[in-house]
Amino acid sequence: MRKNIICAILISIAAIAQTTVVYNPDIYAVGTEFTNRVIDDAEFDPGPAGAGSWDFTGYMGGNTATFTSVEYDSTIPHIGECDPTPNYIVYYYNVTDTTEAEGWGFSYVDPGYVDGLGLYGTLTSDGTTYRLASINDTYSHMHTFPMNYGDEWVEWSFGGGSLKFRMIFDITVNFDFEDTNWYSVDGYGTITLPTGTYDALRLKKRHWRHSWSDHGVFGFDKVERRVSYLWFCTEMANAVSFAGQIDSTGGQPDSTFTTGQLSFQIENNSLSIAETSRPEMFAISAFPNPFNSAVRISIDGVGA
Repeated sequence: MRKNIICAILISIAAIAQTTVVYNPDIYAVGTEFTNRVIDDAEFDPGPAGAGSWDFTGYMGGNTATFTSVEYDSTIPHIGECDPTPNYIVYYYNVTDTTEAEGWGFSYVDPGYVDGLGLYGTLTSDGTTYRLASINDTYSHMHTFPMNYGDEWVEWSFGGGSLKFRMIFDITVNFDFEDTNWYSVDGYGTITLPTGTYDALRLKKRHWRHSWSDHGVFGFDKVERRVSYLWFCTEMANAVSFAGQIDSTGGQPDSTFTTGQLSFQIENNSLSIAETSRPEMFAISAFPNPFNSAVRISIDGVGA
């Protein structure tokens, strides 16, 4: 009987610790300013699944990004598939990295989900200026509130692109790709940030991309794998993200990398920016909250 009582107590404690994250409209209020920090090549071990306590106060380097929510204004350049409505909240952001100009981030706020709608701005790198325009993702499970420990789902997507090589003459290599993302809310516990300690859930994302090209000279068939983690809480939605290294050498899809990009909130921030670079192409993902797919930003090169 005593063993049964102890077991019941342990189960009860675990149930209390397994937090649920719900929609919190306060973090999207007009006039709210958010700040986060991004650290590249961060040394961090996410740890095993299950109960945990994660302290991020020791990471004080990296670039700082500041976001301010304002009401939608028709004079703001709008690039997106949806028509402007009074329901827009616009996040205006700038970063300490001088290579990136200021831009407008659009988010549509609804009690059930938050959907990224557009981004307008420019990015300058190595003398080339890029225009940024958004492509809206379709509705997915990641929009759903609330989020619970133990939730799992899979997302698939297909597409294509091209790579340009400058030699004696320009060569364009067209390719196709297939993306698979496995999501699992595999951890629960607390996270500690410069602003305090919060109950949080941890989302694990395993990304697998198969890309191929039948080009006669530069054809390829490649598989890339990446493991990322996201800690989120009701008070600030997306609180911390950690994107591991990309493995394209034949490792296992569930490989865990301890070196990657770490992004966390300094203030009550509902956005984070992740940036990756590819040959002659930049890809920027904006996450208004942990429940929506990335707002995929297409880059249009301007200049030389």
